[in-house]
Amino acid sequence: MKRRMKVWKCAVVIQLIFFTCLIGCIEEKVEPDDQDDLIEEAEKAKKQILDLINNDEENIIWKIETALLKNANGIFDISDNFNVRDDEFIFIKNPTAPNGRLSDSDFMEWRIGDGINVTGKTIQESKQEYLFPNEQYGFAIEKLGDKYQIQLEGGKMNFEVFEDNKLKGQIFYKDENAELEVVLRRQEIEEGKSKITFLEFEPFTKINLSIVTGHAPDLTKSSVNNSLYFSGREDSNSARPQRVIKIDVQNKEQKEVVELGHQDFVTKTSVVIQDRLYIFGGQVVWIYDLDLKLQQDWISHGDTYTRFGMSSVQDDFYIYAVTDLNIGQEATPDIFKFNLSTLKKEKFLTSPEMKTNTRGVINYDYLYIFGGSSTWIGGEYDGFLRRINLKTKEFSKNPLPFGIERTFSSRRNHEIFYMGLTANNEKNHQLVIFDTNSETYNVVDTNLKLLEPALRSQVAGLTIMDNYLYVLFGAETPGVEKKDWTIYRALLP
Repeated sequence: MKRRMKVWKCAVVIQLIFFTCLIGCIEEKVEPDDQDDLIEEAEKAKKQILDLINNDEENIIWKIETALLKNANGIFDISDNFNVRDDEFIFIKNPTAPNGRLSDSDFMEWRIGDGINVTGKTIQESKQEYLFPNEQYGFAIEKLGDKYQIQLEGGKMNFEVFEDNKLKGQIFYKDENAELEVVLRRQEIEEGKSKITFLEFEPFTKINLSIVTGHAPDLTKSSVNNSLYFSGREDSNSARPQRVIKIDVQNKEQKEVVELGHQDFVTKTSVVIQDRLYIFGGQVVWIYDLDLKLQQDWISHGDTYTRFGMSSVQDDFYIYAVTDLNIGQEATPDIFKFNLSTLKKEKFLTSPEMKTNTRGVINYDYLYIFGGSSTWIGGEYDGFLRRINLKTKEFSKNPLPFGIERTFSSRRNHEIFYMGLTANNEKNHQLVIFDTNSETYNVVDTNLKLLEPALRSQVAGLTIMDNYLYVLFGAETPGVEKKDWTIYRALLP
């Protein structure tokens, strides 16, 4: 019995010694010097990341190099999709934050461009033409294990520094149970600036169709369907039908539809959104699938417009530079918004002023409108860019390199290409590239004067697809039908 008591007492003593040591270890505090070293290490790591993602002189643009879409249908490499290549990520200093270096109290701006169908069952299905507004997220740099990670608010994204100073991370789509695994590369400052000084155009195809000219027809594209769409109104036929042609870019085959159900006005503006072609006319809206099957009867928008512009983002059309024939030949200062879900039109903004005969473009939350004229026939050429912030409705006006009207424009990332008719036809075939980042203009020479030498021949449509710039040429005189139309194209570097 005594021997057992000794063994038990010995065991208690050993356990007490063990727990005393354990408690001592738990309560052991990091020495002040060690704590300072840890803080210094963390600040140094954060600074290295901040120096990588931005600099003090100019915002660095990050582009997607590789993208893997993961959803319930599998894993798909969508790195080469047009709606992946147009994304841009920029870490921006918050103007309301204290002066000094970019810090993790600032934000990241995601310039989405055309969104991704993250529930697609194939690479092709992940493509869609659906322009998104910019999104902004606050971010913090946190240590996760032995690495530091850039974490965006709401858990939408995270990134960590990858090999060759790239960023590797995930973008989460929680509602769709999908994610995008991406590698981002820095776009060098010079790489993001336009170096185009000359473009060599070549004839792409001809269209033999009698259509009223004078800033009335339109040309748009579908990157998903690899097609161009030309629309306008014929007047030689007493029915005055709307005519629409689809052009397959690969084999140049043409398919035409003729609409006799409604005598709309001559002006046509068009856009492809997801899998639908929308043609917004002077009185009505037409909706086709991408193979030109009419999806429903024409929809009246309730007004009588001519020589106006239309640009879209998500489900909203913005209609501007409007000449309302019930009022007169001058442009109304009002900008309207037509929603595809409700099929209703409402006034969006009454601007300080507006010109007619111009078609702009929406890029990164702004509507850009280049030039125009005081009246839709015989007016003075305008030499200003009008810019409207679609989120704040702020309006600004700045001079262009020269006056221009009957303009058409298209976007490629942060660059906007526009062409039109200039005073005295001196620059009748002049192409201009506007850089929305630097707000600079690049006047580009082309061979179009040799291809279209006629004095009154002018651009009648413009669009960009798969790094090709397509321009449509026809006669300029309003109210006159043009039988032979030519589409030219140039490869963009």
